[in-house]
Amino acid sequence: MRFRRLRLLAPLLLLAACGLDTGGLGAADRASDLPDADGLLDAPPDEPGPDENGPEADAGTDAPGDLPADDAPETVDAAPVCGNDVAEDGEACDGADLRGVTCEDLGRLPGALRCTPDCLWDISGCPPPATCGDGVRDAGEQCDGSDFAGLACRDLGFGGGELACDPGCMFDTSGCTPACTDACPALGERRCLGTVLEACAVGDEGCLEWSVERDCAAETAVCSATAGAAACLAGDGDSCDTPRVVGSLPFSVRGTDLPAAFHNQHEFLDPSCLTASGVEAVFVRWLRAGETIRVRETGSIDVVLRVLAECSDAGRCLANRDEPENPGLSFTAPADGNYYVVVEAVHAAPSSRAYEITIEEAPDGELCTDPLWADPLPFTRSGGDIATVYTDDIRFSGPGCHPADGVEVVLARTMAAGETVRLRETGSLDAVLRVLDRCAATAPCLASRDAPEDPGLAFTAPAGGTYYFVVEARLAFPSSRSFNFTLEEAPDGDVCGDPIPVAALPATLAAGDFHARFTDDVRFTGPGCSPADGAEAYFARTMAAGETVRLREAGSLDATLRVLASCDPAAPCLGDRPEPENPGLTFTAPTGGTYYFVVESALANPSSRGYSITIDDPPPGNVCGDPLIVGALPFLRSGPDFAIDFTDDLDFSDASCGPADGAEMILRVDAAEGDSIVFSEAGSLDAVLRVLESCAPTAPCLYSQDTPENPAFTFVAPRAGSYYFVVESRLAYPSSRAFDVRLTRP
Repeated sequence: MRFRRLRLLAPLLLLAACGLDTGGLGAADRASDLPDADGLLDAPPDEPGPDENGPEADAGTDAPGDLPADDAPETVDAAPVCGNDVAEDGEACDGADLRGVTCEDLGRLPGALRCTPDCLWDISGCPPPATCGDGVRDAGEQCDGSDFAGLACRDLGFGGGELACDPGCMFDTSGCTPACTDACPALGERRCLGTVLEACAVGDEGCLEWSVERDCAAETAVCSATAGAAACLAGDGDSCDTPRVVGSLPFSVRGTDLPAAFHNQHEFLDPSCLTASGVEAVFVRWLRAGETIRVRETGSIDVVLRVLAECSDAGRCLANRDEPENPGLSFTAPADGNYYVVVEAVHAAPSSRAYEITIEEAPDGELCTDPLWADPLPFTRSGGDIATVYTDDIRFSGPGCHPADGVEVVLARTMAAGETVRLRETGSLDAVLRVLDRCAATAPCLASRDAPEDPGLAFTAPAGGTYYFVVEARLAFPSSRSFNFTLEEAPDGDVCGDPIPVAALPATLAAGDFHARFTDDVRFTGPGCSPADGAEAYFARTMAAGETVRLREAGSLDATLRVLASCDPAAPCLGDRPEPENPGLTFTAPTGGTYYFVVESALANPSSRGYSITIDDPPPGNVCGDPLIVGALPFLRSGPDFAIDFTDDLDFSDASCGPADGAEMILRVDAAEGDSIVFSEAGSLDAVLRVLESCAPTAPCLYSQDTPENPAFTFVAPRAGSYYFVVESRLAYPSSRAFDVRLTRP
């Protein structure tokens, strides 16, 4: 609908009727016909004017642009073809066929009249009449000076502007503005633009346009169009029709009796809405897309919290929360608009009625869409009560995710492939730790840890990208809520992918708390691996075939020692020692390559955590492959602690060998047939003495003595060759460890 005055002038209609170009009235070289001062089409010279046309005129001279009556073609239904050089009905001219019309016939001075490609007159080659410039519009002139015959830009199809006259007495429309179009559908209609109420009105150029009627926000209101008619909306919060507007955040309202302050006006029946039967308080706030708010009710009343975009009994709930022990609900707006927050009492007659409702900006980390960005590292957050800082908004149910029912904190970090970080929660909170590459309820957990006594989780990024780290209270209402979580670079040795490299020997690592340095990230399930439930430390060494090293844990930690050729948790253990009282494991590389040495706490929450880990070159006598070579007799080796100098690496299982569970010393003697050798252990160690021809776990013992009160015996070589003399502690953890081993002649 266009509100502007259109003057349909007779001259313009006549121009069109005669087939003259009226679309270029704005420039002299495009004009094609000229109304006279009276607004009529000038007749060519020596032709009768409009006043002289009588009945005989139809049989006499024709008007300009017409063919003589005798030559007029018969009426045909075919449309004219512009461009065939034949001026047909509906065409002023066509190519060189000007119908005999000249510049003078059109009120101009002699010149070169031409035809446009559209078969209209082109008078750009016709000079203006001699009267042009006298300030009075005459025949053959569209205008002259300021004489426009009352016409303006709008009369020529423009929206407005300033019409001018060029030196050739033709319209100059360069100062005219384009015609406008209506921007709104009907006068008086209203709409909401954010919090502003706009009305459809007539603009300066005559077209309908939206204009500001009221700024609802300035009136502590919102602009609402839910009923089909936009209006500023505000009230006391008693219903969807009179919601209380939430202005600046944080917003809070409190009282001693919710049922006395509000009424039960609605039944939210959509299946998306949790049920409740009490009174409701209704609030409204305009949110930008992506804006996140948090609603909390921290009074004593049991309530259901809801968020809706359409506040009505049939409205769909975009978010709900009904756990009384977790009084918070966070919501992120999917689009710009008004959102209604409804706080409804669960019961019609609640026993406790005090209320304190708060609507506030959600803190970073509250939702996946607004995580805490952990950069730089280390990144730490702590507090006295996690349930007052964060809310429970997600249930992680994807593969590999341990269940939890409490509030959660979401951290995010962009990681390079192979980067390793560690997430720790060292407060009193019983928490589940998770890592995901997509923060969604059903996304798989790349790592998950639910052991409260093992508060760490190390993670190595398999590819570059953003990863989400979640700390979630395991219980909806934990008895202890203090939290102290840290995301940091994992120290060397915390994961198998980033072990502590062992180059020079010996290598030692010792401190007071094993679980403060390392985390529990792997369960070794491969063949030969003993079970363990605690944190693990990883070491790696590149070894030559046949090289022997010893792994020892001599602190107070109850540990399992392992050797593997692969970081795969299902890989076989090439060496494994679960006995805490025997803190050593000796290993000989079967082939050249990299081997991984693992010290794992046997318990998830050990009472004693001090550790002292050493990887060294074992002294001769620890393994069969590197025995102590006994030369000339007598031979003597003694010390205060047999288990410190030697490790338990063999179990001699042949029936001829007496049983023993402790560390062993291995000696090799080259004897001639009939040689007699006295073998004794004269220290306080309770030991088993053995002699074998082959140092292998299943080899038969030529002699085996396990009587501690008779610590010496004489061995006679049955033939020439090498013999292995073995001293093995009878107990894995003997109370007395001093040893005195001797080989002598009788």
